[in-house]
Amino acid sequence: MLGVVFAFSTALACWLVLTVPVFAQEAYYWTYAQHPDLSYFDHPPMVAWLIAVGTKVLGHGALGVRLGTVLCGVGATWAGLLLLRRFDGDATAQKAWLVASLAMPTPMLVINGTKDGLFDLDGVKSSFAKLNACYAKAGVPDHCATRFYETPHEFNTEMQAEAWAWLKRFV
Repeated sequence: MLGVVFAFSTALACWLVLTVPVFAQEAYYWTYAQHPDLSYFDHPPMVAWLIAVGTKVLGHGALGVRLGTVLCGVGATWAGLLLLRRFDGDATAQKAWLVASLAMPTPMLVINGTKDGLFDLDGVKSSFAKLNACYAKAGVPDHCATRFYETPHEFNTEMQAEAWAWLKRFV
């Protein structure tokens, strides 16, 4: 039974990867994945390396960009199951782990500045609309907050306060 649930969750992740358009943030990650390095100005390198490998193997489409995300998610779920088995976790604990790993959509807060030169404002608005529609369809519209601030690319104190309030609400 656990194998069936695991296979279903993997298939669901692959279906989402293939059917949901690439978001503006993912396109931004793709741009710095074109030049893998040990660090970047505003991001750690792992995402760039995962996207670089994914696009090398599967091309520059959504599947190539998201391959690393799917493999990390499947790998973390698999590793959790192995650890539960190693430490004598019963079937109920293993099922709970699988359900927890499928807990999508988890709460998400996305903040963007309307004067952010890194991201196309129309693309961000479109992405925000799609995110909100997905959460509404999943029956948890209150778990997704998309906010615009009249700022450039920054994370100012007002944004930080909103993020802390969001974390306090859901963590």
